Amino acid sequence: MTQEKRPGRRAVLGAAGLGMLAGAAWWVGPERIGDALGDFVEGAQGVFDEARDGLSEGPGPPGPRPSPTAVTAAQLTDYTRLAGSPLRYEVTDGPARFPMEPGFARQLDASLRSHWQARRWGVPGQLSSLGTHRTAPGGEATSWHHAGRAFDLAAVRTTGGDTLVSCRYDRWGDGPDHEAQAREYWRLAATLHRDFAYVLTYLFDEAHHDHIHLDNALSGQGRSMFRTGSRVQVHAVQAMCTYVWRMPVEASGRWDGATRDATAQILDRVGVGGRLTRSQDSWHAFLTATARQS
Repeated sequence: MTQEKRPGRRAVLGAAGLGMLAGAAWWVGPERIGDALGDFVEGAQGVFDEARDGLSEGPGPPGPRPSPTAVTAAQLTDYTRLAGSPLRYEVTDGPARFPMEPGFARQLDASLRSHWQARRWGVPGQLSSLGTHRTAPGGEATSWHHAGRAFDLAAVRTTGGDTLVSCRYDRWGDGPDHEAQAREYWRLAATLHRDFAYVLTYLFDEAHHDHIHLDNALSGQGRSMFRTGSRVQVHAVQAMCTYVWRMPVEASGRWDGATRDATAQILDRVGVGGRLTRSQDSWHAFLTATARQS
């Protein structure tokens, strides 16, 4: 027997809030009704997103994804370079071959090339990974690594080994250069969040303190969409505001007023205006500007 899932407290309050807003409109004034309604709609959308995505009980990825199909390494294509950069295995710090599904590899290649251009680096000399394809135990796929459509990014370095971006939060998280490291980290994460809906950073859990995970299971061949109910995406936005734009907001994972206001100011600053939730273009513009921000 299945147990019926009751609506959460926030959903009930959100529905009640609609009636309260309508009833209170007489004293808000015509010039403020639009802003008040916009604020309510964003808050309600967050509630509905959380209910839809099943994220209301704790930090989680952007949303439900299709199930992966396990493949063998022999069914994939081996890559020794990506976005013009030689690939290296982070554990051994040596060159390696990484099997990937070609369509996913092309997406990642294009995404990283756009980041090289945004940062005006040229082509970095090393791209270090903790892995792509993994063999599914018993042939049962539980990860998009088992399908060859996931990548664990550990670092971007120069030919001489100098670090351009370290995804090794386990090494610099408590260090004296934390803010500088985090700033470059979240610039890169901005590009990845734009081009892939499923991006897991150190804010997700301790298992991702040494790499950024990304895959295209949720967004497919397209780019990402922003969901106010996605704790992963909201966490990322809050970190970008704090470290890249120097507009500190609490990393709560909740789409709150402080985060909404900070992103609106950033969109104004880059000439886009409006709110982050207005359209997919606003979301992409915010992320592209974040990657380019000095």
